[in-house]
Amino acid sequence: MLEIAKKSFSDKGYLVVKGGLNRGLLEHAQSVALEELKAACSHHSLHSSFNDNDPTEKQFHDIILSLISGTGLAPYDIQKDVWKRFIREDMPESFLSSSPIVDHLKELIGSDLQYSQGAALTISIPAGQSNSENYLFKKYHQEVWSGSSLGNVQVWTPVFQSSTDGQITVIEGSHKWGIVPNKNRQPIELPEHNETSTSLEYGDVILFHPLLLHRSSSLPEECLVRMGWPMMIRNWRYTSRPNFDERWTWKSFYSSAHSEIELALGNAYLTPYRIKDILSP
Repeated sequence: MLEIAKKSFSDKGYLVVKGGLNRGLLEHAQSVALEELKAACSHHSLHSSFNDNDPTEKQFHDIILSLISGTGLAPYDIQKDVWKRFIREDMPESFLSSSPIVDHLKELIGSDLQYSQGAALTISIPAGQSNSENYLFKKYHQEVWSGSSLGNVQVWTPVFQSSTDGQITVIEGSHKWGIVPNKNRQPIELPEHNETSTSLEYGDVILFHPLLLHRSSSLPEECLVRMGWPMMIRNWRYTSRPNFDERWTWKSFYSSAHSEIELALGNAYLTPYRIKDILSP
């Protein structure tokens, strides 16, 4: 299975892990997000902006639109407290360290894994709203344009959605085109290509190469607001081709045996460090 997934990543530039996000963690993420957003509504005296008896997705939809219209806050600002709460509760580590996600990441880039804490949850507003409110609504782009190194892996999964429409669209194989000439955050020109729309159900996770061309698809007007959970993953031992991602804040969530040995040794000079804890008196 891992070998097939590795071939998909190598040939197409991405792979989809069906059911990669544990249902319990997904529901916890939804609960935490709603808790933070309802607190924001209370802070801004928007008490009647949602109904606690509505389905989770409808509550999220109503709260987001209410916060946008009632406070003037942009979706990017609205998600900040939710993402900070995710980090405080170590939810990224729980997500990424669980099988099969960590198994696929280890197969692709090795075992010394970190995620960037500078990520932002993506909130997609249905068509009919201004695209300016979709702060991460982008045309085709490559993550290397934003500073990602070639050895990284981008991860994305839906947290709130009423439909699989309007997710990420990719150009299979474009990760082997190299850096695509670009201006103003969009390609200057693209060769002939076929588009592939992702249709991720709850729990499905896409992993893709930072050179893969991808874009945000428009969310149909009849859909509810979506929130996605993107993260950039790296093996911190890969330093041969650094990009601006060295300026980001990273947190380890999985370590190789080599790293555990180095931690026990204590320093790169291999001087006696913890020998008192090892040898009997």
